[in-house]
Amino acid sequence: MRADLEPIVRAWADDEIFFATYLLGRSCGASPDLEKILAMASIGQDEFGHAELLLGLLFPGPDVERRRDKERYFFEREPSDFRNSSLLKLELLDDWAAFVVRAFLYEEAESVRVGRLSEVEDLAGIVAIMEREEEEHRRYWRWWITSLGRHPEARQRLGSAIELLLPYVTDTFWVKDAPTWWDPATLRRQWAESVAKVLAPLSLPHADSLLSQMASEPKPGPDVSSFWEFVREQQRIYRSDPEAITWG
Repeated sequence: MRADLEPIVRAWADDEIFFATYLLGRSCGASPDLEKILAMASIGQDEFGHAELLLGLLFPGPDVERRRDKERYFFEREPSDFRNSSLLKLELLDDWAAFVVRAFLYEEAESVRVGRLSEVEDLAGIVAIMEREEEEHRRYWRWWITSLGRHPEARQRLGSAIELLLPYVTDTFWVKDAPTWWDPATLRRQWAESVAKVLAPLSLPHADSLLSQMASEPKPGPDVSSFWEFVREQQRIYRSDPEAITWG
């Protein structure tokens, strides 16, 4: 893999790892019904698979060595070293409307990212594997937000969720140490356009503010103190015995 792609792949892998973690947490503990539990568990497994593909680019050695490298990469980093976007620093397990809005926004962003990186020769093979599954995920979350948007009470909850998430969309596509050809401002405008097509017929509260924020110049997102606690909890068992092999 080209050296200039590493910052992008690292940030992407972190996004996928945490989105998958939240999906599986939600499917285990707080989903509306069995069908949704199975759907989110399936999507979560897909996202972990995508993270595995990306980590394979970062750690291309023999299997055993690579497995240990991937363990250390996730479990031995400080929370401040993770490069996932602010949207992926929020658990939102107790707020279904916010969970749906976040998932919808992330999958729309993922579609834009996949489209851009499909043009990069070193990533085209992996992107081709991921693309079909990501399109299914995107349709699933579009269905959710559209269905909820038809009901008055749900519309108000979606509006409140949008207002809650406004500060956390500022750094989507922003990548620390990204190469000069990576253009987050253009990607953010494409993201806003994609989201606007879905939200326009719904007339959700705060949607205009969201779209304006999404299309703005990227900048680092707010600090999320609960993310630090979440990462520490995820790492706790590994850190109690770092020599045990925990990554499949």
